[in-house]
Amino acid sequence: RVSSLFVSKARLDAMRRQLRHAEEEAAQLRGERQRTLAAREEAEREAASAVAELAARKHQHVEEARLTGEETDAAIRALRAQLRDAREQHERSAAEAEALLGEQEELSRRYRHEATELAQRSEGLVVELRSEVERLALRNAELSAQLAATTTAANQMRGAEQASSERTRAVDAE
Repeated sequence: RVSSLFVSKARLDAMRRQLRHAEEEAAQLRGERQRTLAAREEAEREAASAVAELAARKHQHVEEARLTGEETDAAIRALRAQLRDAREQHERSAAEAEALLGEQEELSRRYRHEATELAQRSEGLVVELRSEVERLALRNAELSAQLAATTTAANQMRGAEQASSERTRAVDAE
């Protein structure tokens, strides 16, 4: 019975370690999410910077087109292709960031679910251990009462034997 109590305590300790491990994983996941968000923001900044740079270049080339004609038209076409590529890259980066955020949310949801299940199992074990403690306390009280009754009966028997022995000695002495 005592060993089952120690086993139950060991299980409870193991569950606590699992909960701490799950909390550490959650913290890591939050860190990964922050890094992902930062990477997404950086990609958006780069895309905005690229769009701004392309807009500036386009303006410059329009001015040159007025002056040089065909040569400038070719440069504008190239810039438009770069802009299109930058937008496509931005869209791909945004899609990747969204996918990573979705994965992060799914991991967070699973962590919350697992943490809830772990907490429920822990609560069940606590209730079970308390019930076992109550049962053992009652059994201990029963055994203590039996011991007290047995001790009292043994003392009474010893007293009766001593009295009988003294009477026998008194009769023998007469």
